[in-house]
Amino acid sequence: MKTLIVVHGMGTHSEDSLRTEITAALNAVFQTYESLVGSEISDHFNLVPVEYDSYFEAYREAIGDREDVLNAMQEVRGDWPLIPRAAAEIARLEQSLLQDEFFNTHWLDVLLYRFTLISEPIRLKLAEAITRAVAEQGSSDVHVLGTSLGTSIVHDTLAKLYGPEPGDFKLSNSADKLGGVHMVANVSRVLQTFRKVGASEVRPGSGCCAIYYEYRHKLDPFTKVK
Repeated sequence: MKTLIVVHGMGTHSEDSLRTEITAALNAVFQTYESLVGSEISDHFNLVPVEYDSYFEAYREAIGDREDVLNAMQEVRGDWPLIPRAAAEIARLEQSLLQDEFFNTHWLDVLLYRFTLISEPIRLKLAEAITRAVAEQGSSDVHVLGTSLGTSIVHDTLAKLYGPEPGDFKLSNSADKLGGVHMVANVSRVLQTFRKVGASEVRPGSGCCAIYYEYRHKLDPFTKVK
């Protein structure tokens, strides 16, 4: 049986809520296909949700209603510090962010992932899920799907898993090629860091997967940036 590993986007999520949301959506879609009516997703593939929102929760709680957003973020975790570029940008936007609840639940996630070392344990969590599925089922039966911020996490994780850098988990582009990579509202180029997305291992053919799909919506602004 195939495995679908799903990584959520911005906002508040848990593993249970992610599993429930995806299961409900796909079961509803199944009813529109005659060959799938009456079946469950568990009949076709194993769903593995990977949540990372818990890594950001301490930051959100520390910031709370404090007016010194920047200082609050810098005080939370010494092992996940802000890099100077992030500190300067947050300081510039600080006053406009104070009353913005959407910032705390969505944009803050993007800043923390892109500009702090918290990104590394998140990537390691996803890498562990992918390598475990590959070991248990074979790489061709493993698919990975990311949405919004999750697409950046998927890209960066796969670039390290299949790239030249040393790491705790490593896979081969030839021996461990994934069945597919699926990106919904792909922002990986907007947030790219250690590897340029257009030249990375995250591509079909000679890269890490047999197929690669992007899914876009004309009303989604994120895909219009890059």
